[in-house]
Amino acid sequence: MGAGEMKPKILVVDDDAENCRALTELLTVEGFDPLAFESAEAAWSAMAREEFLPAVVVADVRMPGLDGVALLRRIKARFPAIPVVLVSAFPDEQV
Repeated sequence: MGAGEMKPKILVVDDDAENCRALTELLTVEGFDPLAFESAEAAWSAMAREEFLPAVVVADVRMPGLDGVALLRRIKARFPAIPVVLVSAFPDEQV
C-alpha cells in the first residue's frame, strides 16, 4: 500500500476474546484495519449507526444472543454490498 492509501476495514465478531485477538493481529500484519467485537449485538449497533462500515465482516457462527447467521441476515438486509464470512471452530461434530 502506498502512502496515503486507506487500509481496508475489517469487522471481526467472535465471543471468544482469544479468537478476536488472534484474528485482529493477523489482519493488522496483513495490512488491514480490523475492529473486533465480542458480541454480534455490539457489532450490529456500531454498523447500524454507521460508525464503522467495513469492507468485509468476519463473524463466528455460534455466539450467545445474536448469532453469526442472524447478524448476516441483518447486514444483508441493510448493507447488501458488504461481504460477510461466517467462521466456526466446530470440533469433529457434524452440523
